Amino acid sequence: MQRRIIKKQNEKGKRRGDQNMHEALMHLRETGIVPWPWLDDESRSPIFNLSWDSLTEWATTAVGWTRLNPWKGRPPKTLTESRAVAGILRNLADQYCFDVFPTGGQCGGWLRTVVAPELVPGDRIFYAGDLDLSGGQIEANTRA
Repeated sequence: MQRRIIKKQNEKGKRRGDQNMHEALMHLRETGIVPWPWLDDESRSPIFNLSWDSLTEWATTAVGWTRLNPWKGRPPKTLTESRAVAGILRNLADQYCFDVFPTGGQCGGWLRTVVAPELVPGDRIFYAGDLDLSGGQIEANTRA
């Protein structure tokens, strides 16, 4: 789709160009070739209302989610070219306790208001992109 070989837009009365890809991905999951958690849909997020019946229940539940910092000092920050790349890193970020910030295009305001306040001198910052055709512009904007 990024190279416009597959059309994403639906022409009147025809299947969407990406429908074959969606069906192939579902087949890979349903047959067990690709584990379900490997494919993440960043366009849908549940909203959970976490609540407990007591402080004891909260504390014993929270222990299972607690991760101690494995880094000497502050964990690294990882900027990603897109939400899709961030989705790929989500499980690793949870396991290894590092922060991920998906940029996704012209995001100068977001970098200043959300990312910059999280940084201190000496922080390690990594970048992960997916090498799509517009990635160079996104990376250049993020660097600037």
